[in-house]
Amino acid sequence: MKTTYYFNLIIAFLVFLIGFLTFDIKTSSDYEGFSGSFYSSGEDYWGNTETTRLVPGDSFMLSSKQLLDFSSERSSATTPPAYQSSAFDYCLGSARLIGEPGMLKEDIELTISGLMSEELPPLEMGMVNVTGDYAAYRMLPHGLLFNGDIRIILPYDTTLLPVGFSVEDIHTYYYNEQHRQWQEIERDSIDMDNKLIISRVNHFTDFINAILKTPEMPETQAYTPTTMNDIKVANPLASLNLISPPSPNNKGTANLSYQLDIPSGRQGMNPALTLSYSSDGGNGWMGLGWDISIPSITIDTRWGVPQYRSDKESEIYLMNGEQLATKDPLTGRYNPLPHRAAWVARDTSGAVRYYPRTEGAFQKIIRHGTSPKNYWWEVIDKTGMRYYYGKKLGIDSLDISAVLCDKNGNIAKWGLTEMRDGFDNFVYYRYDVSNLHANNKYFYIREITYTGHDTTEGAYRIEFIRYNRDFLGFSDVTTNGRLGFLEVNDQLLTEVNIFYQDTIFRGYNFCYEVGAYG
Repeated sequence: MKTTYYFNLIIAFLVFLIGFLTFDIKTSSDYEGFSGSFYSSGEDYWGNTETTRLVPGDSFMLSSKQLLDFSSERSSATTPPAYQSSAFDYCLGSARLIGEPGMLKEDIELTISGLMSEELPPLEMGMVNVTGDYAAYRMLPHGLLFNGDIRIILPYDTTLLPVGFSVEDIHTYYYNEQHRQWQEIERDSIDMDNKLIISRVNHFTDFINAILKTPEMPETQAYTPTTMNDIKVANPLASLNLISPPSPNNKGTANLSYQLDIPSGRQGMNPALTLSYSSDGGNGWMGLGWDISIPSITIDTRWGVPQYRSDKESEIYLMNGEQLATKDPLTGRYNPLPHRAAWVARDTSGAVRYYPRTEGAFQKIIRHGTSPKNYWWEVIDKTGMRYYYGKKLGIDSLDISAVLCDKNGNIAKWGLTEMRDGFDNFVYYRYDVSNLHANNKYFYIREITYTGHDTTEGAYRIEFIRYNRDFLGFSDVTTNGRLGFLEVNDQLLTEVNIFYQDTIFRGYNFCYEVGAYG
């Protein structure tokens, strides 16, 4: 249902004699623009009637005199459908998208939205946002891929430039949801007259103009090299990453993140390990609020302890904290979750497709197996990367160190065991299961190996060293029985070491102390 609004604007003006101009504005919910007509009571000069269409940012011109200015900042601009065989050129204020014919895979409606700073994911360390007009721009549909590169033009604000940096340092960045970080895209040119950065990209997501600011280092003014003037003085703090203090957000929590420096693997196949802190976080294997999270799939316990019925679909699953659901194959609609409707018969076909409740990464999520005792998971992303949870490729049995089961063998949690791309490059994840007593369990990541290919193990290895809390002098052991068995977290992570073959070349140590509240 479309809603149309009418406005009437009467403006008095003087053109040799006093006349009155009436301008009728009509807007429609299906197009971000204005259409209307004008007439005047001064018929000696304004006896004709004209019709025009204005879009945000345009002005109405009459007899070389600007009468009405409809320039305005709007949060979004939805365009008429763009056609696959045609070029397109859309804008929101100074932001602009330009595509050549054949760039679209199908006829589709494109949208440009301006975002507030509160809506942005956290910026990388040292990144300064200098986007003009808005804090960022969101291009929809989210995740849309083009047949080639299109031009994206975003404004920048020179008043936001840090001291010592110029317009030449500005690049456009997009937010990579898979790696949860901002990544630079190819810059085409800079329009300094209009303060625009022109770049090339082949997909839609959130975009900003930003500068990467390196930490300021102490000057060495007392030292003046005279023999080799072209040699720069060595900086002892070069390549030293600093942790920024926690920053507040609109959720009322303080957060920070620190990316561990992991050498890149072949075709980008290496784990992304981030040390994170949240003031809302619980007590885990790195103390209160701190964590290095490893991807996993678990059962949702917000509506009670799982029952693991052999004949009914009684469980709700979470992938990295995001709820999963099945869909009706005929209608494409989400099926009700088990806590909202009568339980349905358990699917024993061996492969069931699941979907996130909020689609964004466009992954194919498959639950393999015929019962809660032998389920394992496979996730395929839009690049063809495969992620295995609970077992490795080519091995028929489950990896018992990467799953947590109750006393009857029903699985409640699956750890990520393998990543493998289309070129057979792979990353292995290995775990330790802590069994303090009968049915008291908890699994920890033990090591990650990468740069493996086909069946040959990778030469790079990341090792995680833990110690019992009692040994370190802490008594804050945490327990959890929500999954139907007792989980006991009694260890703390103390070291992360990175090896090439058997040689360690980088390490991180973590020290703990009792807080003010014990």
